[in-house]
Amino acid sequence: QGLKLLPFNPRRVLGVPAKENAKGLALFVSAYVRLARLDPDGPFAGHALALAERLERRALPLGDGAGWGYPFDVQTRWGYYPRTQPNAVVTSFAAHALMDVEELAPAGRFAPAIEGALGFARSRLLVEEGEDVFYAYYHGSRVPIHNASLLVASVFARRGREDDALPAVRYT
Repeated sequence: QGLKLLPFNPRRVLGVPAKENAKGLALFVSAYVRLARLDPDGPFAGHALALAERLERRALPLGDGAGWGYPFDVQTRWGYYPRTQPNAVVTSFAAHALMDVEELAPAGRFAPAIEGALGFARSRLLVEEGEDVFYAYYHGSRVPIHNASLLVASVFARRGREDDALPAVRYT
């Protein structure tokens, strides 16, 4: 946080590499799609499509699909996962952004990436332990994080796969 308070950017001097955050890309894709709806003749549709392609390239194959993660290792109270590990939150934001941009893209252009996100969630994030069924925050986690589970469920629901979304709300 101290770096943010300085009146100059010391990252180059300190050797901090520039990284592209998939969740940030997803948020910008969705924002540009909304702007393109307001100004169809403006540059926003082109920006949305270009960023969506960059987002798509950042997918990390895992399980029966691919997900997205942060460009840095993450340590929380309940777990640790490396930057090479896709997670539920970033994958959900990426999938929603790609569904948003579908209206601007040629038919089916981003369908494989969206289906990949659903396949990753189904094969690597779904946890079934006794009565509890939820989507994990990352593959291997057994801690039910409600917001992450519901974000994954929202992707399935938006894609018309409510049967896959239902497990996210069954907690004992």
